Amino acid sequence: MTIYWSKYLYLLNFFSQGLLTRDYLVIKGYPGTGKTSTIVALVEALRKQGVSVLITSYTHSAVDNILLKLKQVSGVRAVSRSDGRDK
Repeated sequence: MTIYWSKYLYLLNFFSQGLLTRDYLVIKGYPGTGKTSTIVALVEALRKQGVSVLITSYTHSAVDNILLKLKQVSGVRAVSRSDGRDK
């Protein structure tokens, strides 16, 4: 099995920046680069610190994927979207 360390270092950089930022963090990347997993881990870490998190994207499906993964990983019972449809 080949491990591409540059991918993991890239994601670790996002995670570190997310924990240290005071205002906002933009995470961009190609499909399959681990953005959703990184965001879920970051949200979990920030929630444990009592920080509120706002997630936005160009598409509803990207936000839905994050919310569904948060539900699976952390047992979040309810999350809401700005369009009123709860997930």
